[in-house]
Amino acid sequence: SIILLLFIILEIGIQYSNYQINQSKHTQSSQMVGFIERVTKNERTDKNNIFVNSTQLADGVIVKIKGDYYKINLSTDQQSYTLTKSYLINPEK
Repeated sequence: SIILLLFIILEIGIQYSNYQINQSKHTQSSQMVGFIERVTKNERTDKNNIFVNSTQLADGVIVKIKGDYYKINLSTDQQSYTLTKSYLINPEK
């Protein structure tokens, strides 16, 4: 019965850890949506002209805006960003 109790406690811990990971991913995905909306406004373009290589906002993500590629550089508090123009090694043909 002690083994069963330990197994149940372990399972609860694993489930809680998975829950926290999913909450974190959801928050980061929501941040990406807000980022795309901000870029849409700042670049004066339609959101259909913006593509990203990640669903989660993070430093170093690549964003494609109207055919040009940029690297996202986030501030330490993630309240501001800069876009650095990037070039593909093997561009699409």
